[in-house]
Order: sequence, then C-alpha cells, then structure tokens
Amino acid sequence: MRTGVRSRRRPSLADVRPSAITPQLVKAYKTRKLAERESAAVKRPLSNRSINATLRVLAQILDDAVEHGLSGTPGHVWTR
Repeated sequence: MRTGVRSRRRPSLADVRPSAITPQLVKAYKTRKLAERESAAVKRPLSNRSINATLRVLAQILDDAVEHGLSGTPGHVWTR
C-alpha cells in the first residue's frame, strides 16, 4: 500500500517537507483528486473512500512529524 499512497500523492505532496504542508495544500490536494473524476486525464480516479484513506495516511505522517519535532501542527487538524 505504501507504493500506492506514494504514487497517488506525488503530484502535490511527496516532495513537500512536513513542516511546509499547509491547510491550503491539503485542500488543493482534495480538490484536485475530486476534479480528476470530471476529467479524462486520469484513467481510474480515486473513490471517496480512497481519497479519505490517503488523507488518513497524510494525517498520521504529520502527527508523527509533530511527535519527532519536524512540524508544529498535527495532521488531523488539517486533513478533516
């Protein structure tokens, strides 16, 4: 699953340091994933369940970053 999450998040979040992830980036990610359903650019767009799963993984990554002093705001605050 790690590879799937990595490939799904690569366009917007993979190269961003945890401390640089903002609510605006998370919102843009969600908006982009929802918009992919309307376009033909993506062969198999993510379902709501899959989008929510990626957000849960992101929240856990950000929570871990806070725990290790790499970020100041817990992920669960931004990924709701």
